[in-house]
Amino acid sequence: MILPLSFVVGLSMIKDILEDYSRHKADAEENNSKSRVVKKTHTQGGHKEVIEFRDSHWSDIKVGNIVKVMENQAFPCDVVMINTALAKGVCYVETKNLDGETNLKQKTSAEKLVALGENDELVSRNLNGAIIDCEAENEFLYTF
Repeated sequence: MILPLSFVVGLSMIKDILEDYSRHKADAEENNSKSRVVKKTHTQGGHKEVIEFRDSHWSDIKVGNIVKVMENQAFPCDVVMINTALAKGVCYVETKNLDGETNLKQKTSAEKLVALGENDELVSRNLNGAIIDCEAENEFLYTF
C-alpha cells in the first residue's frame, strides 16, 4: 500500500514543481514588459526640471508613478485614469485578464482630473505631491 501511495504523491509533487516553475517564468516575463513612466530630470545647469516619459519595466513601477498607456496596450497595475485622448476623459478597457470577459467596459476620469488637460508636463507638475483619497480595496471589482 505504501509503494503505490508514495508513487502517486511523488508524481503529484513533480507536477506541482513544474507548474510553479512555469508560473515563475511567466511572472518574470510579465514583469519585464515595459510602459512609459514620467521621469524628472534637470537641465545641465540644474535649474530647470524637465519632465519626460521613459520606458520602465513593470517591476520597477511604484505607487505614485505616472504611467502613460497607449491605445491597445496592456498596463501593469491598478491605475487612476487622469485623462484620455477621447472627449470628457472616457476610455474603454478590456478586463479579459481579470474576469475572462472580452467586451469593453467604459471608464471615465474624474472631472477635476480631466480639467488638467492633455499636456503631459502640465499634468505631471500639477500632480506632483498630490494625494488621492479613495476607498480601501474590496472584492467589488466593478465599483470604485
